[in-house]
Amino acid sequence: MSVFHCLAKKATHNAYNCFSSSNSLDTFFRNMDGVSAAASIIQVIQISEQVISACYQYYRSVKGAKKDILDIINHVGGLKSTLENLRLLIDSVGDPADPRLPHLARLDVPLKSCQSELQSIANKLHVNPAMNFNLADVKVSIPRQLTWPWKEKEVEKILAVIEKQKTVFILALGGDTLEAVLSIQDTVEGVRNTTTSIQETVEGVRNAATSIQETVAEVWSSTEATAMSQRHAKVLDWIKLSDPSSNHNAARKKHQPTTGEWFLQSEQFVAWLEGRIPSIWVHGIPGAGKTILCSTVIDHVAEFCKPDSCQRHAYFYFDFNDANKRTVTGMLRSILQQLSAVNLCPELDRLYQQCGEGNHEPRLEALVETLILLLSSSDRTFLVLDALDECSERDELLDVIARILTESQVGVLATSRNERNIAESLQGAVANVTCLGHDDGVADDISLHVHRCLQEDKRLKGWPPTIKQEIQEALIDGTHGMYISLELEPS
Repeated sequence: MSVFHCLAKKATHNAYNCFSSSNSLDTFFRNMDGVSAAASIIQVIQISEQVISACYQYYRSVKGAKKDILDIINHVGGLKSTLENLRLLIDSVGDPADPRLPHLARLDVPLKSCQSELQSIANKLHVNPAMNFNLADVKVSIPRQLTWPWKEKEVEKILAVIEKQKTVFILALGGDTLEAVLSIQDTVEGVRNTTTSIQETVEGVRNAATSIQETVAEVWSSTEATAMSQRHAKVLDWIKLSDPSSNHNAARKKHQPTTGEWFLQSEQFVAWLEGRIPSIWVHGIPGAGKTILCSTVIDHVAEFCKPDSCQRHAYFYFDFNDANKRTVTGMLRSILQQLSAVNLCPELDRLYQQCGEGNHEPRLEALVETLILLLSSSDRTFLVLDALDECSERDELLDVIARILTESQVGVLATSRNERNIAESLQGAVANVTCLGHDDGVADDISLHVHRCLQEDKRLKGWPPTIKQEIQEALIDGTHGMYISLELEPS
């Protein structure tokens, strides 16, 4: 028998002796470094036992789902056996923080993933565990009329997640077992030095341990990234209520090259972009081109906020025609979703947890507090809000804007009609007020808009240039600073 096999056998024997000791678990729980993963192992084992027990009851009573039930029993049973071996190894060492268990502390994510999937299975099977360490106190509630709660092939998706995490646990168990064996080997240094063959054996074990550790690290990294990616997608899907990009794309279709450049080059806009002015309110009459100008600002700000910088931006178009785009809640949820699109912000993740892992809708106050905390974590964030006058909760909206400006470092640019209650609220809150009038660049923008309409209309292309010129001059003189849509009645 090789030295490696002798040492492995000795380690296993010691593990069983330690596991039989009544004080081993008490000692383990007093060591807080690693307690989280170890406690999670026990929780997953308990849930596994309840799921397996419930599945046997379903197997005896439910027809037409025997294969699915056996699959769950086999997969969950395999997971339970693997975790029991991990628990056995922990008890054999006696201290979860022992350096011979380097992978234990990094099993938190896969354990939580397993616990979440098993809890989902348990809930479907009407299992209600008390989740403590005394299995005799666990309560299980099974309905009288048992029906298999999953459709065909749904079970395969659930078991795939469990099987993937079980692979991580098996690799971690192998790596930590070898670490423990190598530690024991170090205590017999004299024996190892007596023969060259023993040294070669130990070296082979070390190489195997290194290889397993590297494999564990790769699988762990992949598993952690996958789990984070899946959670990120769930949170974004939960918080998203509407998509303002449809309004933005519609506005960009009406935009002509160079329109709005006069505003981008204006002193107040440059000062706002550079952070010397915290906020701007742009108002104008209906049809003055506020939305098209707003879309130009959004594209310019997006280019200004480079992907590798700490500066971020978000936007929202209020819209009478969309119920989700008329409320303050819709605006806040859209902004939070945009600011977490690339990386899941911790503030939004906490809100998701507070709402029962996405099972409840967030309250308005919670949304405002989350946004303010999120805005405080970046160097500068730009918020562009169009058509405040189309919000059905105008008083709440104006209060939220004032609070955001007061409690965070944020650059807000908002557009609306010059209505009394908006003017009274914003003129005291924003740093700059700009009115779109006929004397600024709006007139040139309107001229470009009319010119495009005259050039692209199929029925006007053949008209003499002089007539087109007269039409353009007449329309521009009659708009009084309002954008128009040039449409002819069918002949």
